[in-house]
Amino acid sequence: MSELDQLWDDYDRRESEMNQLRDDYDNGRLDSIKGHLAQFVVVNKPEIEAIRRDFEERDGQPFSDVVAIEFHIIRRGTVNPSRDLHNTSPDGLDSNITAIIYCFLREQERYLRLFHDA
Repeated sequence: MSELDQLWDDYDRRESEMNQLRDDYDNGRLDSIKGHLAQFVVVNKPEIEAIRRDFEERDGQPFSDVVAIEFHIIRRGTVNPSRDLHNTSPDGLDSNITAIIYCFLREQERYLRLFHDA
């Protein structure tokens, strides 16, 4: 398989994954993630603010709350406090993080309001 064919296959796979995420989100199959995410941004506000401050101090550049929240999600690997990450395969963990970030971005303003009001 040529490199170009591989790139097209990767693109098709990612497009299919995004379409599945969109369908899952639109049909309520990601509602549990959305609930955990709302709790996550409130409970983890101090850690998220610390991430933002650390990056700003280190780089001398503004660091948005959106990126700090995404970074903390990726670092933690989950927004569900009862989820045992040790029993999750790397593929499952990656797809879970993708679903969490997708939910966050779809309702970013809502989660930022919760974060700022906490």
